[in-house]
Amino acid sequence: MKVYNLQCQFGHIFEGWFRSADEFDAQSNKGILSCPVCEDNVVTRLPSAAHIQNPKSTHSSKQNKMSPNNNSVDPDLQRKLMEVAQHIFNNAENVGDKFASEARKIHQKESEERTIYGTATLEESRELKEEGIDVMSIPTQLIKKKPKSIQ
Repeated sequence: MKVYNLQCQFGHIFEGWFRSADEFDAQSNKGILSCPVCEDNVVTRLPSAAHIQNPKSTHSSKQNKMSPNNNSVDPDLQRKLMEVAQHIFNNAENVGDKFASEARKIHQKESEERTIYGTATLEESRELKEEGIDVMSIPTQLIKKKPKSIQ
């Protein structure tokens, strides 16, 4: 049995189990592999180091959602982030790269109050926070398409 770390084109990392390397290649070539988070079928195998199990080491099944030894986000947490992003896409106005200026207008009551989303540079986000404007960064660049279902 081969266990591979896989990643979709939107950055979601997950694990795949295959009978052999040839079985992975066959499924990949047929396009039947899909991301369990967003159902994207552009899946690549990530490089992995050889694993040597140390009988003295023990791994708790209840690890932190993010830990120094675990660079991937817990699947449950990732699903919740996807749900939040989906809610924002469905219920807020996309103002694109005019996010910072529109957020200021709303804050200064020069524009109607509403929920917006868009893009801003790190500098613009920092300035908005310094001005007392509540902003939250969500890695929406990983969610290029809206998933058919949240799994």
